[in-house]
Amino acid sequence: GDDGGFAPRLAAPEQALRLVVMAIELADYEPGRDGVAIALDAAASQFRDRQGRYRLAGEKLTSHEMIERYAEITRRFPVWLIEDGLSEDDWDGWADLTAGLGGRVQLAGDDIFVTNPKIIADAIGRGVGNAAVIKVNQIGTVTETLEAMAVCRDGGYAQLVSHRSGETPDAFIADLAVGSGCGQLKAGAPARGERVAKYNRLLEIAGSRPDLPYGLADLSPVRPLHGAQVHPPPSSCEPTAAGGHRKYELTIKDPLPTSFREDLNHRLGGWLEEDKALSLAMGAVGHRRGT
Repeated sequence: GDDGGFAPRLAAPEQALRLVVMAIELADYEPGRDGVAIALDAAASQFRDRQGRYRLAGEKLTSHEMIERYAEITRRFPVWLIEDGLSEDDWDGWADLTAGLGGRVQLAGDDIFVTNPKIIADAIGRGVGNAAVIKVNQIGTVTETLEAMAVCRDGGYAQLVSHRSGETPDAFIADLAVGSGCGQLKAGAPARGERVAKYNRLLEIAGSRPDLPYGLADLSPVRPLHGAQVHPPPSSCEPTAAGGHRKYELTIKDPLPTSFREDLNHRLGGWLEEDKALSLAMGAVGHRRGT
């Protein structure tokens, strides 16, 4: 597939989940949050027909029946995140999905939110989802990306920094996931160079700053993120073998919520300057500027 993964010919989603659980166990991990849990990207907009039914494994399901299917899946399998569980235009269904499952799994919006701060704010007000997929090149700028993450933080929504189809070897999203402290990165199967680059960047950051905490401090599906531990900018990051550094200049425009700005400034050790420009020296080769 576009994300570098493998798609065996199976008759139902549950068959795939059984195989994933078997793989987790064969690798000597514990299925579940104490070991390896499962995140699903259903991409439900792709299989909803014009009559509003979801075509799944030979069946035509209503939104309610889809929600029941997900509920059964989360009871049988160690699933703790469902991305795009319903179609992007099924807002009423999303609200019902959130009411039914939002207390025990993350319900992340990608197609429905498109990293748009205004849409995410609307969703928070309507009780739709409890997490947002964050894609820099979906909304278009680093500034708007940070605004979307700020809206999520203030609304208690988790954030999942993500790649997109048609990726390149650029690994900035790994830096964004670490620097923002969101605790979650979706980078695809480690099967091709443009995907592996993100994992290599995480290893590079971990190697240069072994004192930093990684992952989520709290895996509960709905939580305010202000108390989560965040990685400060690796100012002492060693150069790469090629001897280069990547410098990011993230221009943050007003208005950002005061609480987010204060939180970010505190986590970055006062690096957020009065002119609201933030420069991070990252140990990688190249140059990129976000506005």
